[in-house]
Amino acid sequence: MIGPAVATTATFPGGAGPAVILKMSNEALVALSMGALSTLHCWGMCGGIVGAISLSAPAAVRDDRRALMTYAAVYNLGRITSYSIGGALAGAAGRVITSGIPTELTFRALQLLACLMLITAGLRLAGWLPQVALLERAGLHVWRHVQPLSRRLLPLDSHAKAAALGLIWGWLPCGLVYSMFMTSAAQADAGRGALAMAAFGLGTFPGMLAAAYALGRAPNILKRPQVRRIAGALVVVIAIGWFARQWLAPAGAHAHHRHPAPTAVEHVHQPAPADAPASGPSAPVDPHAHHHHAE
Repeated sequence: MIGPAVATTATFPGGAGPAVILKMSNEALVALSMGALSTLHCWGMCGGIVGAISLSAPAAVRDDRRALMTYAAVYNLGRITSYSIGGALAGAAGRVITSGIPTELTFRALQLLACLMLITAGLRLAGWLPQVALLERAGLHVWRHVQPLSRRLLPLDSHAKAAALGLIWGWLPCGLVYSMFMTSAAQADAGRGALAMAAFGLGTFPGMLAAAYALGRAPNILKRPQVRRIAGALVVVIAIGWFARQWLAPAGAHAHHRHPAPTAVEHVHQPAPADAPASGPSAPVDPHAHHHHAE
């Protein structure tokens, strides 16, 4: 029975087996919900890009909606792959930070920062905060080097090109995506960070497929301020709920991120039984050994 148990706990981060799976599932569900609610933001920011990508496909693909949707699915999966890579990098960075400062306060600080960034994204989505693109400007340094590669992939006449274009598109500067990267960093684990961003990307998947089908033109209902406010408010509520759940977790909930040193007991060699045969030359007898025994 020991073998299967060890194999199970070694498969998942933290060695907690089912407990870690449940926690990862909850975090993935939160990320998936965030992705679904961000559809309005995605239509506003990426709708034109999706329309341009769809129109860059050959005429035979544009005229066949099924073929067009296949292309759209492929380049959106490429985009989600980039999100996952970014999530893994963010989770690994969080692991480095928390390993350097292995205290509960470090985890709480990362979680609080992630929550504040998500709340800000929700308020911006609802229109209750100005659209100050500070995070997007920070990502422009990377995007300037990546974006020129996309020109070589046009026209979009193969699935391989569609996947490659999706991989590039995933690095488009986006404040909401960067906010989610912060939640991946708060996981302090590359695998869980990648899972969170994959779930977020899958949440955006249906909306981006719909955008491709509509050639980037958003339905009128998505343009209504009331819809944006509701979506933004839900993002804020989910962010606060996620943070509250993390904050109220027991202090030992993050113990899997730390690796305590072995205790002194682990280094004590237990004496061999009295009747065990000696495996080597016998040690000299201490004539005063009886003084070391308690009365």
